[in-house]
Parts: sequence; C-alpha cells; structure tokens
Amino acid sequence: GWTLTMADRPPTPIRVVAVEGDSITIAAGPYPSVLRQGVTVSTAGVLRLRGALLVGTSVATYTGAGVDSVLRIRVEGTRAP
Repeated sequence: GWTLTMADRPPTPIRVVAVEGDSITIAAGPYPSVLRQGVTVSTAGVLRLRGALLVGTSVATYTGAGVDSVLRIRVEGTRAP
C-alpha cells in the first residue's frame, strides 16, 4: 500500500480515493502533526504524474487548532526503493 513517510516518524497509511487519467486523489489521517505539537491532522489532496514524480497539492485539516485549522501544502512523492 501507499504510505506517507516523514523523518523520525512511523509511516502513515494513505488511502487512494480515486484514480482518473494522470491524477490520483489521496487521503491520510488523522495522525500526530509534525508542525503543531499535541494536535492531530488529516490530509486530502490530488497528485499528478510528472516524469518519475507524483506532484500536487494537499489540504491539511488540524483537529482542535482553532482559527488556523487548515493549511494548503505542496506535495511531492517518489517510488520507494
């Protein structure tokens, strides 16, 4: 399966929601936030194949983060060795 891998963290499973043409819709979480201590986050995004990379955008939604509970981020993925 697909995973989200971050430094010093166990891999987080990613759900592939849809595949159409060169686009993949993904979702992950909730999992502990890397950016905000003590908060969990769920992400959803769309990736497109560009050469050997998957690139796209994702929206992170933080639980219990108050007003700033949504963050839009760029995503880049590679095939695991």
